[in-house]
Amino acid sequence: YGDSTGGVLNVQTRDGSRERMFGRANVAATGLSYTGEGPIGHSRNLSWLGSFRESYADWLIERLADDPMTAVALGFTDAFLKLSYAPSDRHRFSVTAMGGNSRANREREREALGVNSLLTADQRTRILNAQWRWIGSRAISTTEVYYSRGTGENHNVGGELLFLATARESALRNDTTYQLGRGHTLQAGLFLRQRTEDALRRRFSTASGFIPTDEFAAEAGQPGYYVEDTWSPRRSVTLTLGGRVDEYSPNQDRVVLPRANVSFNPHPRLTISAGWGQYAQFPDLASLYGEFGRPDLGAPRSMQSVIAIEHRVSERSRLRVEVYDKEEHSVLFSEETEPRLVNGAVTFPAKSPVLRNTLRGYSRGIEVYFQRRSANRLSGWISYALGFTHFRDDRTGLDFDGDFDQRHTVNLYGSYRVSRSLNLSLKFRYGSNFPAIGFLAYSGSTLVLAAERNQVRLPQYVRLDVRANRAFHFDSWKMTLYMEVSNALKRHNVRFSDLDRINSSGRVLYFRENLLPLLPSIGISVEF
Repeated sequence: YGDSTGGVLNVQTRDGSRERMFGRANVAATGLSYTGEGPIGHSRNLSWLGSFRESYADWLIERLADDPMTAVALGFTDAFLKLSYAPSDRHRFSVTAMGGNSRANREREREALGVNSLLTADQRTRILNAQWRWIGSRAISTTEVYYSRGTGENHNVGGELLFLATARESALRNDTTYQLGRGHTLQAGLFLRQRTEDALRRRFSTASGFIPTDEFAAEAGQPGYYVEDTWSPRRSVTLTLGGRVDEYSPNQDRVVLPRANVSFNPHPRLTISAGWGQYAQFPDLASLYGEFGRPDLGAPRSMQSVIAIEHRVSERSRLRVEVYDKEEHSVLFSEETEPRLVNGAVTFPAKSPVLRNTLRGYSRGIEVYFQRRSANRLSGWISYALGFTHFRDDRTGLDFDGDFDQRHTVNLYGSYRVSRSLNLSLKFRYGSNFPAIGFLAYSGSTLVLAAERNQVRLPQYVRLDVRANRAFHFDSWKMTLYMEVSNALKRHNVRFSDLDRINSSGRVLYFRENLLPLLPSIGISVEF
């Protein structure tokens, strides 16, 4: 994968069943959904897989939350359909269509919102993908084309437009794997992407009314290529060497990115792996042509190293320990894009192209993960992460923790099958939490502007969700009744959601919203 200095989310969808029809319908207080699949025609070469979801969580929160400053949940509707065709063992064709609409509505907070605060936020996304996979005796080739379109729109309490943006993307991608023999597997691919974006952001000024602060229409071409060789000189050792080249048309930037990985199995139940690579992420179009953007900005770069040890404790459980280090440079930043104190005076964002490739820093830490899988009795996993993220601006010497610097993170999921029909589960999350982004500090209990960045920390995040399922089995179908409670501890987790205004003395009015309240729900699921 290219065009990312961090992680990549890889979502894969399976084909629908070519053996029989199958369906699952869910109706609950928080929403409804349906998933179905099955063959089409007598030949069973063609199958379908589809789903539909509609969430009512926002409606339920509106009625259960006892605090008008409770952050609204997203209400959403989405649909998915995939058609798959396999005329022979060598060829697989599929077409996938996805679409979704979501809305956030802060009606409960209307009286507290300022003229530049959003009341409603709408997002509409459409994705169309077509794929052809060819399977040969020594090679596998996958070719796909896709088109996506996303539109976001924000309005204030008076119905005035604050933000409108439409992003479109179309691409052709091919990945080919070829077995060379003698333990070598060659993989190569290309990725040709075209992106366009139109954006408008408006802010209210007492002197001029609503004025555009950010308005542009731009496009970018982005070709990328990669090749890598995986060599297994012996059964217990695997070595991968490769690299990729990516280009970006707006600034004619080109990056060459080598990477390597080695995996070693000194024992059938023990795996040791290490990886190293260089990565780059081109500036988005808003960074090049938006309010603070400059068309000559280069790609931020990172160099990442990781060492992992995984021990399969038993057939059902495994322990994994991973240590990572990510060194970044040429990251986009300018202190002039945020309000702050300069020599004791309140200074507002500059109205000029001030972004620069001057930020460098690191993210490093350790993650420990233990998992137990079992169809009966206890199964689940627990993980702990210790991480540090810090940056320094080479131009100004400004030094601060990263926007997503969270030192301690704990995740726990457990499921216990009491009997064939009764199952209990829980999910627990803890985070020491992130900085409140910006040049902020507390003066007593008052939030004020500061000369240093990311000094204020949000309170610890704690959330426990519990659920109980009771299944009823019939000859050709199954019904499950379930009850779940989100945020069962009734924890008041908070976030700073919206900077409303700053007075001449530097006092900051930030909306501090409570996140998900205690949210009970009951539902029924039918599989047939």
